[in-house]
Amino acid sequence: DLQNPSFLHFIEGYRSVRSLPQAEIERIPLFLRLDALVTFARLQRALTPVNPDGELVWMAGLRKKLAAKMDVHREAFAK
Repeated sequence: DLQNPSFLHFIEGYRSVRSLPQAEIERIPLFLRLDALVTFARLQRALTPVNPDGELVWMAGLRKKLAAKMDVHREAFAK
C-alpha cells in the first residue's frame, strides 16, 4: 500500500538523503508482484513430485507449509 503511513515516513526519510522520483515509487507494486512471481516459481520447483517413501516426517510438514505459501501467492495473482 503506497499510502501506508509507515511507508510514507520511510520514503520521506529516504528522500531526505537520496533523490527518488515519484515514477519510481509508482513502480514498487510491479516489483513486488515480480518478486511474488519469482518466489512462486521457486516454491513450485521445490515442490516437484518426489518419492514419498524416502521422505522424512519433517519434510512432509515443510511441503505443506510451502504449498500454503503458494496458495497465498496464487490468490494474490488473481487480484
